[in-house]
Amino acid sequence: MQTKTVHAAGELGLIRWIARSVDKNGRKKKSIVGIGDDCAVVPIGKRLCLLTVDALIDGIHFSQRWSSPEEIGRKAIEVNVSDIVAKGGYPVYALVSLIIPPTFPLKKFQGIYRGIVSAAKARDVEIVGGNLSRGRQLIIDISLVGFVGRKNVRLRSDAKPGDLIMVTGNLGDAAAGLELLRKNTPGFAPLKSKYLKPTSSGGKVKGFIRYIHAMEDISDGLAAEAMHICEQSKVGAVLYPKKVPLSPGLRKASRLLRKDPLSFALFGGDDYELVFTIPSSALPRVKGFVVGQITRKPGIFLSGGNISRPLRKHGFEHF
Repeated sequence: MQTKTVHAAGELGLIRWIARSVDKNGRKKKSIVGIGDDCAVVPIGKRLCLLTVDALIDGIHFSQRWSSPEEIGRKAIEVNVSDIVAKGGYPVYALVSLIIPPTFPLKKFQGIYRGIVSAAKARDVEIVGGNLSRGRQLIIDISLVGFVGRKNVRLRSDAKPGDLIMVTGNLGDAAAGLELLRKNTPGFAPLKSKYLKPTSSGGKVKGFIRYIHAMEDISDGLAAEAMHICEQSKVGAVLYPKKVPLSPGLRKASRLLRKDPLSFALFGGDDYELVFTIPSSALPRVKGFVVGQITRKPGIFLSGGNISRPLRKHGFEHF
């Protein structure tokens, strides 16, 4: 890594460097999956344990201007749950760390934690510990532990050439909702709610998970998640823009915002739907929307009519 700043390296560049550094430490690998997927997967007796962590930072992942304390707390749990269910598992235990400015209102703190507790209860997650620390900015950092049966674990690295790429629901609503909130645009409650109150979509695939090869949640836009699957599976993909499911509300909001609705779906985030791959023979037994196909040729391409063009841009990155 020859660049001088983390911004120049980029989020994916930093992750690749970290993974290489970890691999060079000389210790025997005990995990089944480490860095590079939604969760780490480690063996615990006859079961597989899923480990994930996400930090939500005020001003980046949420804003107190339009999110209530309870909504912030619930979102902090839900985005972690989404990682667990995207691997075919179920969440069990949570560790909650909060970094709080000393002048932060006690009532808001209590509201955030009530949201955390409420979401954890709804997902049958037990909060077993955590940490409190002072800081200049509000940060909610949650580690979640889950389990998955060996037959049900689904990774980014299992896509096969010829697989169909599918998603569980409409994409782009949350990203458009955030844009509407930023511009203080009235109306469009469903889009705003998709951003403010995300819900993981694991339940949508339970009935047919045995047909799924690779899977992950859509937190950074379809383009980014397709790239992750392709990189880990060492394959390529063709996406069909006209088949990406877009809600009527998104189309209406996009006209108002003067933006392409597809850009919200491909490059936005916070949808927390699932993207997964299946063999084409399984399509009659699977529910969802076909949005592309896995190829042997590396790279991600957008297909429109007889023209395919490489996808240069990807989804949200922190750096």
